Amino acid sequence: GDHRDLHSFPTRRSSDLEYAEALAQSSGMVACITDHDQVVAAAGQGSREYMGKPISKALEDAITERSSVFANGNDRSRIPVTQEQREPLYSQIMQPIISAGDTVGSVLLLGKNERDVMGESERMLIRTASGFLGRQMEQ
Repeated sequence: GDHRDLHSFPTRRSSDLEYAEALAQSSGMVACITDHDQVVAAAGQGSREYMGKPISKALEDAITERSSVFANGNDRSRIPVTQEQREPLYSQIMQPIISAGDTVGSVLLLGKNERDVMGESERMLIRTASGFLGRQMEQ
């Protein structure tokens, strides 16, 4: 394991934030980008509570196992994003970010209230995002 995670890219943080902002804007959801340890970028209404926070064990495991989450409402497959979150709040989609064959983090879309529902367009958005972020890190 050569751990080429986000910390080795100081200039990448700003582009992660820009990307999270674009995701939040196009989806109307909260968008988060994480590495294996913490939320490195968050955007959208209510995103401040995620920024810089250590990620939950459940999210860390999901990233390592390369499993994604697509869950609406109080679907049982939802996972807490940060360690301080006891349980996930609303709908969520999570996709691991894979770069040069290694998992380097995750990208998430999170509902802001119980009316936010994830659909096919959000699923496509998050797939595109994880692919883009993975390729960006290979540079």
